[in-house]
Amino acid sequence: MYRHEESGTSYDIRVKGQETDDAVKELLDGIVLKLEDEGNKDAPWPWEGEPLEPVLAEQMVGSYTIVPEYIPFKEAQGVMQIMEHQFVKQGDQVFHLLGNKLDTYNYSESGLEFVSTMELEKDCEYMSADSSGMLYLSPGIQEVIGVKDGKKALQTTVTGDLNMHPSGEWGISFWVNSDTQKISNQGGNLTAEPWILTGLNDAAERKGEFSMIDDVQITDSHIMVAGSMAAEDEGTKIIVYDYEGNQLLKLGGADISSPDRLGSITGMAETENGFVAADGNMREIQFWAKDGTHIGAISTDDIFGVGYPWLEDMQLLDDGSLLILLTQKRNDESANELMFFRLTGF
Repeated sequence: MYRHEESGTSYDIRVKGQETDDAVKELLDGIVLKLEDEGNKDAPWPWEGEPLEPVLAEQMVGSYTIVPEYIPFKEAQGVMQIMEHQFVKQGDQVFHLLGNKLDTYNYSESGLEFVSTMELEKDCEYMSADSSGMLYLSPGIQEVIGVKDGKKALQTTVTGDLNMHPSGEWGISFWVNSDTQKISNQGGNLTAEPWILTGLNDAAERKGEFSMIDDVQITDSHIMVAGSMAAEDEGTKIIVYDYEGNQLLKLGGADISSPDRLGSITGMAETENGFVAADGNMREIQFWAKDGTHIGAISTDDIFGVGYPWLEDMQLLDDGSLLILLTQKRNDESANELMFFRLTGF
């Protein structure tokens, strides 16, 4: 196995047989590789690469002016992974989840300063929190754990990706096309019972309109669910329910030319003026009024000045602003830049 940087060529040779056999040695000695120096140079390592500098620009949706603000890491974060990052902001701290690593940062408008890292027992893919400071970390099909004050504080028997109500008293768990569950917290003991969306992968048994779920967000007064509709021509939609499970609104365009046609929803929120969603596939942030009327969409290129990012996660903050996490490949291809942006104006 070898990398010839100057020609931009990587190769490996695999031989089936005994590597000590004379015939193998003769074969290898007889191989000639002609690699021409074309002046190529490999991308630098992530820690040696040039961090991205976004170019921010205010954008309008309807009559609202959306104002972006870049919240940089004090030490630039070049990462190899995309589509795997989750975060929660609590008070003046931000918790960042990637696999089995939970990082804590102090948050201020001047940037994010690293505090500590906690290594988890297993890889986790989803994170939510309650107002007590408990973080609920979900490995997916395995049991949810709770982390508080930098240590494991809760072991549960419930599975799936758990989105917890801020009170910590209840939540909704989901995972791809498994039955959704309503989770109740009784003194730290989490129990599950079927919620309204069940039988997602069985047309005869299905309850609700979804065949697959991408995300769930419990707001101050509603439950937002995003995912693929069972009806093939409907694509991805967001349905807004009340706490009793009654369907109130369906958000998302009807056909491929619709300005709010949805791809893959990676974050949702309800603000004082309506609903917002981050669309990873479309690289857009979508806005709807309280009654479900589509107001407009903003491309990440226009508002953040980054070409083709993946929108990783989004959270509504206590002051009504939105905090968005994304990854964008660096110009020197050394890594993907992990970047936080704060939005105000809606």
